[in-house]
Amino acid sequence: MDVCGKNAFRWMFLAVLAPVLAACNTTGTSSSGSKSGQMPISQSSTSARFLKPVKQVAPELADPCIIAAANKYFLPVHVIHAVDTRPSAGGGTDVVMQVDLRSAVCKVSSSGNVRSVIDTTPMSADQAAAEAAAKEKANKAKSAKPKA
Repeated sequence: MDVCGKNAFRWMFLAVLAPVLAACNTTGTSSSGSKSGQMPISQSSTSARFLKPVKQVAPELADPCIIAAANKYFLPVHVIHAVDTRPSAGGGTDVVMQVDLRSAVCKVSSSGNVRSVIDTTPMSADQAAAEAAAKEKANKAKSAKPKA
């Protein structure tokens, strides 16, 4: 190998190794705060909770609403979050929820039972067309069944 080839190999080796070494250097935690000029980052700011609201909703209200919304929208519970609560008519409570990319309101009675989950996000044209096609298909399936 000539001198030029050896230098190229060394540069390539350093180019591959440098990001790995830099990652090892920056992932360590400092017990005394920021020594290297970097801002300390708390655990809560590094997690995905920055998308979730700060206000806490009581679990006895949030949990039944999340389960009801998961059943209605056929989604896993980890993509549904209770955002806020407000009193509703009749002594119940409305729980405002973020359901994946949509918004919904869960109506909870004064006894703690879920009355309904109402979608509050306007429907897109694609969603309206899909629902219309599903209704049409269901109507065709009903009319195709022989009556006894």
